[in-house]
Amino acid sequence: MMVRRVLDVIAKIGDRLATLAWGLARTLRLPPRSILTTIRVAMVMAVVEVLVRRTPLPRVASLLNVRLDLRPSSAPTSPVDVTTLPAVAQRQIVCTNRVADVWPFSDGPCLRRTLVAGRLLRQHDPSIRIGLRGADADMIAHAWLEIDGHPLEDVSDVGAFAIAGAGAA
Repeated sequence: MMVRRVLDVIAKIGDRLATLAWGLARTLRLPPRSILTTIRVAMVMAVVEVLVRRTPLPRVASLLNVRLDLRPSSAPTSPVDVTTLPAVAQRQIVCTNRVADVWPFSDGPCLRRTLVAGRLLRQHDPSIRIGLRGADADMIAHAWLEIDGHPLEDVSDVGAFAIAGAGAA
């Protein structure tokens, strides 16, 4: 039984490394600016990974210089039109998504993606929002980034999430 578990862990690690290798190969076909941004994102993601595992979230947000907003929000608003952001910000968002999609160290990358994007986009004064749905063992959390009260992603289904810190937990 123990051997089976070890083999399962090894297979999972192998799958994650294969995904990471595929992401790296895909990255090397990008323009030079995107390659450099992707490398920067990967370095920030590695720091965030260590921080998330060892440090309370409010402290992580503070260290990354990103606002953690746990106040109740109004109804979900339409997402930010990313094409209205400067080209550098657009590239940072795309590269953050690229790295988070192949990040092998977590199954749910939304918190890490949000922290990294918040760090890179901090000149736009983003806010990290966290929502919770369900209870006890069935609880699901989601994190997203907002700029000027508008999410960077479509969060129309987030209405089912109660904002953490708003009496939901």
